[in-house]
Amino acid sequence: MATATPVIGKVVQVSGPAVDCEFPEGQIPEVHTAIRITSEGFDVPQPIDIICEAQQHIGEGRVRTIALKPTEGLVRGMRAESLGHPVMVPPGNTLPSAGSAAANTSPNIHVSYATSWLPMTTN
Repeated sequence: MATATPVIGKVVQVSGPAVDCEFPEGQIPEVHTAIRITSEGFDVPQPIDIICEAQQHIGEGRVRTIALKPTEGLVRGMRAESLGHPVMVPPGNTLPSAGSAAANTSPNIHVSYATSWLPMTTN
């Protein structure tokens, strides 16, 4: 049964931007749910904190997700936390990544920090 509550799982397969995550049986995240993958407890040169979006239930408590950042350095067993809500973005005219190098170097770019967030999906 799919759930909209936060649940902890783990990465079981990485293939480019497609990341398969396993969750306890009966507690898999709903499709379009945001999943945060972190390198917590792993010895990695750069800390990993990637948001993925659940795309498909593939059976045996597994969910296929699409990473919204490069998956370089991701390995099996990393913590995958279902956030219990869809991927959220600030409304309005903002940069895709507030705090990117472009925001810090170009005088013509205005970074706005959101006071509200909207889901990316339009179910």
